[in-house]
Amino acid sequence: MKIKNSVPSLKAGILSVVFVALCVVCTALRTYQMFSFIEPVTGFNVGPGWFMILLYVLLLGGCLAFCTVSFLSKDTAELQPMGMKSKTVFFFALIMAAYFLFNWISNVFGGADNLSGAQSAGGFKGLMASGVLTGSLQGIFAFVSMIYMVIFAFDMKNGTVKASRFKILALAPAGWASVRLVGNFLSQISFLEVSDLFLELVMLSFMALFFMTFAQVNSGVNSTGFSWRLCGFGYSAALIAVTLYISRGAVAVSKGTEALNSSLGANTTDFYFAVFVVALISEFLRKDRVSEEV
Repeated sequence: MKIKNSVPSLKAGILSVVFVALCVVCTALRTYQMFSFIEPVTGFNVGPGWFMILLYVLLLGGCLAFCTVSFLSKDTAELQPMGMKSKTVFFFALIMAAYFLFNWISNVFGGADNLSGAQSAGGFKGLMASGVLTGSLQGIFAFVSMIYMVIFAFDMKNGTVKASRFKILALAPAGWASVRLVGNFLSQISFLEVSDLFLELVMLSFMALFFMTFAQVNSGVNSTGFSWRLCGFGYSAALIAVTLYISRGAVAVSKGTEALNSSLGANTTDFYFAVFVVALISEFLRKDRVSEEV
């Protein structure tokens, strides 16, 4: 018995409503927690355990709901960007490309600052510990991702399928997210005690899975039956990205960036990734509704 995309009555449009509601609730809870129960600079949780559990249940439960509904709903069976014409997605894809460019530039200058630390430690271990290796790889993937996103953007503007020819290039955004994930795993602080780090690891995992599916669907490589993941993984990563960005941004504005862990600041690229995902999925679902009405 087929289960995937087998429930026509389960409308994917409800996910947009749930996403907005969870963003509001989780962001409010996380912001309150950051001001009241999170130790400045280190990021350690010093508040009641039940509050942290409540936040995790809402965030991770929301991710589970997004993936489950996307897997079951018939609406997510054929989410195909290639050939779609959308000025909205064109605009947001271009801005996403610009953020990849900024990320590449920041990693170029950041790598130069960390190089002395790597040289003093010496060898491969020094390159990993100092962040030079992961930072350099992240910068390379960011630059290639920028090129691919520009190609994708103009496909959305013209309704063409040129991005489908660049199958290797399409993997760059997934590589960018994966390298960031590895870099965070190398952190010397506790994943369990520092909720910012744990949540960022979960976010980057979903982000890498989203971009991997994005590459599959755009390239047409073993993509049949996988398009539901764009919605499920995309909304999951976006929810955590919005929650982390706004709560960190509120602390940075009111207390200054020195109140945050230096490696876990408000990342504008992650927030804009969430905007791009929501715009892309909304356009998918809108196109599907229009085609059904016609």
